[in-house]
Amino acid sequence: MPNSLPSAGSRAFIYISGSDDRPWGPVEQQRDICREIARRHEWEIEGEFLDTNRRRRGRGDSRTALGRMAYLARRGHAEVIILESLDRLPRSASAQSYLSEAMDETGVVLMTAQAGVVERLTFAIWREMSTAWSEVHNHRVKRGLARRKLSLATTPASA
Repeated sequence: MPNSLPSAGSRAFIYISGSDDRPWGPVEQQRDICREIARRHEWEIEGEFLDTNRRRRGRGDSRTALGRMAYLARRGHAEVIILESLDRLPRSASAQSYLSEAMDETGVVLMTAQAGVVERLTFAIWREMSTAWSEVHNHRVKRGLARRKLSLATTPASA
């Protein structure tokens, strides 16, 4: 069943991921885009959630803005979550499950500037793809570290 667009007056959360090195925009640009979406649909912004700590952002627990936002969304404090792009979300399975549970339990709608309303099936597929990408990336990092360690162990010390 497709997600319907929340009506005017609905409560919205804005999620912003704080890394200015992404091509789709720094924090202030993301915030402006998301606010414009809320204004255009006449949604009331109930909160803005900014994750800036790259290491902690991937956890999705209550110490992150995503975790706090998902917690509040699961308790019915918003009907829509606005973000610039799905790529702004962490790729960890635990972080994504927080958001997925909010969508499943309360029917909160995920809205992106790039794709509009994100259907649950689309989000589920994106979750699987990003988790697989993360596993491949982690494997490559571990393999690279192992090669470097081996290289350092076999390189004679300079005299």
